[in-house]
Amino acid sequence: MYESMKPTDFTFNYKTEEFNKIFDFCDKNSYLSVDNIQLLLALLGFNNYEDELVDIKSNDGSDNRTLSRVSYERYTSNFDRNFGLLTILKNLDLSYNELLNKKAFEKNSNGERYLEMPNVRNFYSCLLSGIKPMYDIMNEEYGFEKIDVFDSLTEYINDNEDVINKINDDYGDIQY
Repeated sequence: MYESMKPTDFTFNYKTEEFNKIFDFCDKNSYLSVDNIQLLLALLGFNNYEDELVDIKSNDGSDNRTLSRVSYERYTSNFDRNFGLLTILKNLDLSYNELLNKKAFEKNSNGERYLEMPNVRNFYSCLLSGIKPMYDIMNEEYGFEKIDVFDSLTEYINDNEDVINKINDDYGDIQY
């Protein structure tokens, strides 16, 4: 039987003004849902700062921003997939069994704290790390012009297809 995650809100104090602008832009100008906006930021963060990710407790003096557990509850399977994907990317050196069966899709059904679980913590650390590169793309390069931002993101994704190809080479096509 599928055990569901017991989520909590994630409150952070790191680049929240930039995060809010990114979120508002994506929410207003695209069909990206909350989980996809967060995944985009996490992938950018992982790709740009894999070895030096921002800790989820980092505080740069920004106001509080809370990512509600309600979003997780609404998009449970998507968030589980996203937590797993980022965990896989970060741990390609582990065996298939250890990575997929023990880490990537771990649940807190035994009382573990949601934000202390490695897969959840890694995802949100990647998300925070992705705020700066995403903001730089959107603001500094394109001034939040819709067509330019989405063209740039498409180009960025196409230029970084090797990440997904590496996973498929190491583990085969992963089915969710």
